[in-house]
Amino acid sequence: MYPIRLGFGEVQHRLDRLHANGHFAEAFLASVFVFEKAAKRGLRYFALARGFSSGQADRLFHNFGFQNAKNAWPVYERNYVELADATGPNWQHVPPAVAKRNKLVHGAQVFDLDECRDLALKVFDATQDLRNWVEAHHSIDVWATLPRRLNPSLIWDGSLRNK
Repeated sequence: MYPIRLGFGEVQHRLDRLHANGHFAEAFLASVFVFEKAAKRGLRYFALARGFSSGQADRLFHNFGFQNAKNAWPVYERNYVELADATGPNWQHVPPAVAKRNKLVHGAQVFDLDECRDLALKVFDATQDLRNWVEAHHSIDVWATLPRRLNPSLIWDGSLRNK
């Protein structure tokens, strides 16, 4: 939806324009997408830092949805911090927003535009919190071009065989 090359400032500008023009449902969908993309890019960086190659990281996280990203986050994060803790207090709005987004996209339920507007703003705040946390703790911007690793540098311990 919004490629990384646009930059985070442009993403914020486009979401602000959606709000200014009354397109609250679209802003809601886009803000949830942006949060998921930031979380998946954080995971990809963590996998690279753990020694996986870029190709391996792409294969690991290719079809990851929100729940998979949430569950995998502490596995790959350096200090095993949960995604909820990295996001901060705005996290409480993210899981319900993802569930509502899925219902809206699949036509199972329609939501009031005021609710869409409020959730869009809260989820985007959560995205900014997550982005700031990753930058503060890992010195990487998840909304920038991530480093590439061509060859894995994992250490294999063959002594862990079944006996």
